[in-house]
Amino acid sequence: MNPAILTAILQAQSAFLADSVAPAVWQQALRQLLPLAPARGGLLASLRDDGALGILAISEGPQLSQPAALAPLQLPCEDWQRLHRCQPCWVSLDQLQALNQPALAWLAAQAGTRWLALPLHRENHLEGIALLAVQEHDLLPLQLDELAPLLATLAQLLVFQRQKAASAAEQASQRRQQMALTTLYRITELTGDDDLALMQAALQLGVDYFGLPFGAIGQITAQDYRVVATYLDGQTPQLAAHYPLAETYCQLTLETNDVFSVSAMGSSRWSQAPCYRRFGLEAYIGVPLRVAGQRYGTLSFSSPQVYSRLFDEIDVGFLRLVARWVETALERQQARSERKRLHERFQKIGQEVPGLIFQTRMNLDGSSAYLYASAGIEDIYGLQPEDVANDASRVLAVVHPDDLPAVVASYMQALETLSHWDTIYRVNHPVKGEIWVEGHAKPERTPEGDTIWYGIATDVTAQKQVQLQLEHAKQAAEAANQAKSQFLANMSHEIRTPINGVLGMTRLLLDTELSPQQREYADTVRYSGDVLLSVINDILDFSKIEAGHLALEQIDFELATVLHELGSMMALRIREKGLHYQAELAPGVPARLRGDPGRLRQVLLNLVGNAVKFTDTGGVQLSISVASQSASHCTLQFSVRDSGIGIPAEKIPQLFNRFSQLDESTSRRYGGTGLGLAICQQLVTLMGGEIRASSQPGQGAEFSFTLPLQVADPASAQPAPRVPQAANGQHYRVLLAEDNPVNQRVAVKMLENLGCSVHTANNGLHALSALARQDFDIVFMDLQMPEMDGIEATRAIRAGDAEVRDPAIAIVALTANALADEKARCFAVGMNDFLVKPIQPEALAGALRQWGTAP
Repeated sequence: MNPAILTAILQAQSAFLADSVAPAVWQQALRQLLPLAPARGGLLASLRDDGALGILAISEGPQLSQPAALAPLQLPCEDWQRLHRCQPCWVSLDQLQALNQPALAWLAAQAGTRWLALPLHRENHLEGIALLAVQEHDLLPLQLDELAPLLATLAQLLVFQRQKAASAAEQASQRRQQMALTTLYRITELTGDDDLALMQAALQLGVDYFGLPFGAIGQITAQDYRVVATYLDGQTPQLAAHYPLAETYCQLTLETNDVFSVSAMGSSRWSQAPCYRRFGLEAYIGVPLRVAGQRYGTLSFSSPQVYSRLFDEIDVGFLRLVARWVETALERQQARSERKRLHERFQKIGQEVPGLIFQTRMNLDGSSAYLYASAGIEDIYGLQPEDVANDASRVLAVVHPDDLPAVVASYMQALETLSHWDTIYRVNHPVKGEIWVEGHAKPERTPEGDTIWYGIATDVTAQKQVQLQLEHAKQAAEAANQAKSQFLANMSHEIRTPINGVLGMTRLLLDTELSPQQREYADTVRYSGDVLLSVINDILDFSKIEAGHLALEQIDFELATVLHELGSMMALRIREKGLHYQAELAPGVPARLRGDPGRLRQVLLNLVGNAVKFTDTGGVQLSISVASQSASHCTLQFSVRDSGIGIPAEKIPQLFNRFSQLDESTSRRYGGTGLGLAICQQLVTLMGGEIRASSQPGQGAEFSFTLPLQVADPASAQPAPRVPQAANGQHYRVLLAEDNPVNQRVAVKMLENLGCSVHTANNGLHALSALARQDFDIVFMDLQMPEMDGIEATRAIRAGDAEVRDPAIAIVALTANALADEKARCFAVGMNDFLVKPIQPEALAGALRQWGTAP
């Protein structure tokens, strides 16, 4: 082997002992290779991954120059194929001149010079080339085989150099990865309440990582860019600077919609961008920021100097993670600003709203504190917001001791069930004394298990005092109402009792043989008694309606029967005045209905009675028609028209007022209490209808009302009741307990006319004694009697304490008190029925038929 070649090989192999291949090694290898070729000049180049040739050493004439950047060498396809097959090839002059390298241009200009490309390969893998400039007459002695060991050694040295470079790059990457993780950890460990200071500290750590002097967080509003946080190495941060968005690097970042980076702006394709012309930053890396799902701005680091390397994936990943932390900090800043704004708003509201607005937190360990308390806490508890900021239990110290257990119990119940807390309690206010407070709050459980309360507390002392006054007034009103009811009951009893005697005896008298003149006198007495009884009934009915004690019946009835009874009751008065009366049922009106026939009869009797009263000539017409109807319900239209004196239009609105008369002359001429139409209106309203009136003076009047009723099943019709008579063979043993001699005589005579044998008792004690001595079929019991009244006597009978023979005997109350409370008292002690004085034979007959037990 040529000693010069061996020397070159040994010197090249010595480079394997170093940690890296120095540039001088390649220069020495080229210097030794050129005379061995022999070649007038040339270069050594490594084949890069992108196909470009990286110059390791290049000669310029007899001199060697430092390596320079070489553009990719695009050799003819067949040349590259030969080189990759590890075969030498000739390179054309045009290819070399296209490289635009001064040294190659000088060599190419030498006459007779050709270029020979020798492959530097290892294990048939091309690692680089030796490009030699030779004279054609030097080709013959060229022995390429002798150069093969040297070329193989240079190829191995290229592999060694790549391995060392890759190892160094890997170590550098690991160091930067470790540095990135350490920096991220330090950023996440940043704590404090000042979000701006935290973001500036994070920017400083980012500046240290990248080795770039400037870091910034910018916000975009429309087409404006504003710096909200910045760090400039060694200088005071400049905040709130505004720039047009189009003139900033942020614009390029947003267009990329991801990390945008450039190491040398001036030599990049963005060298003409407006941001570079304005700021002249060579190195830049930035990423978009999104806060609460919306575009916010950018995070960036930059320098006016060219960056020493290209930004890689480590830098990109680091910047993205820092951006996430910054986004969180910005969201936290916005949330804190929003809370501050709401707090200020609540403070303003709290200053205007009376009472306390609060938010408290109760922790799992039982401790609690006011997260927010309006200024009204002083008015409610005599405390300041700062007094309860760390301990809410200070409020309990001013709660009235008697109310404290109930307050705590209601609070704990609401806490367990997460339901509303609503309570009223007393507070011992340090300034105002004892006050009443009304509290309302809603609890919400946090993910940590604590409870947040949102509520209000107001001073309701004035309302409580009014409430107490109202309660006292209510009690007084109830007492007055009770006194009124008692008065009405007494008056009813005191008036009905003699009327019962008058009307009863008059009826008995009319059943005897009388002369025409005597009968006329007796009829006059009966009529006068009926009028007086009507006045009393009006007053009692109105009192019942006012007190809400009037109950409506729901029974089946025949409308024709109601009209027949109405005609019978009005016949005498109509005949006396010489009027004609007509009642018409329109086609389609159901024969049987369900409702309160008694109250319907009362309304019609009042309206027809008024029509008769105010009509001197002509007549009265009652018509009934169907306003609407379904299978089970119907609404009937009742109309009462007369030909009387009529009513002025301006007086019609007053007709249904209580105690209302058209004028004094009307009252004097026609009489009346002025309650009849008021009662009619209230009864119609209670039954679900409406009443109205229309009239012209001198042309009569029309009163009409609608009434919703149920349609009764025709199959449910019952035969008309038959009054028991002595001739039918039934004989009732009756005990009559009545203290008034006149009423006693009237009742005895009526019962005897019905075929009964009657035993009398003057009070409850006598009644008990009689029931203990003998058997009876039914008892008629007056309520108000001396020594023992009817209520006490009935209670003793039902209890079996009086040794009566039949404790379950039927007992029918006889009373002059027509109020509902009296009826309820009777049923409460066990009475079976209730008859109101004055007693009518028909009522007695009905009670006998329903409750009597005659053999």
